Amino acid sequence: MRKFVTITLFAIMAASNALATGLQKFDLAVPGTYVREEYKEDLKNWRLSLLRGVGYDAKKISEAIFLKTDIPLKVNGHESIGQVYQNKDIKHQFYILASDTIIDFEAQQVGTMGVSGITNHPTPSGRMIIIIAPGKNINLLGVTLDFTIKVQVKPPVFTGNSVTYERRAW
Repeated sequence: MRKFVTITLFAIMAASNALATGLQKFDLAVPGTYVREEYKEDLKNWRLSLLRGVGYDAKKISEAIFLKTDIPLKVNGHESIGQVYQNKDIKHQFYILASDTIIDFEAQQVGTMGVSGITNHPTPSGRMIIIIAPGKNINLLGVTLDFTIKVQVKPPVFTGNSVTYERRAW
């Protein structure tokens, strides 16, 4: 009886874990035209307040400012608006809120950012997200999804201004 209970509990836990850590499929196709949030004075002031609040000197960190777009994102075939942000200074980089990843179309990489102290900081309004690493010259992409041994997903597939990739939902 004890063996039966142990096996049953193990099976339930394994099934629960499999459901909780399932792969999500993300599809992003950047259209020729789209609307992007403007980097206005209130967002600039919020950035300065953030840096003061976390105690960072802008000259000693790596950072990227991502502004919200109206570009649709498909997650498991379902379209969503408000998940895609574009890098203010590097137009071929996008931050995906739903997967907490940065897509770089020039490098053809999708990065998970989960290393080197890289953090994301969204504004309360959701109009901007700032990605910060606490040192100079740190690649904000972090661990990229093409590093399949570590991330255990298929590499992303880039076609022009489109990308399809998988990411585990924790």
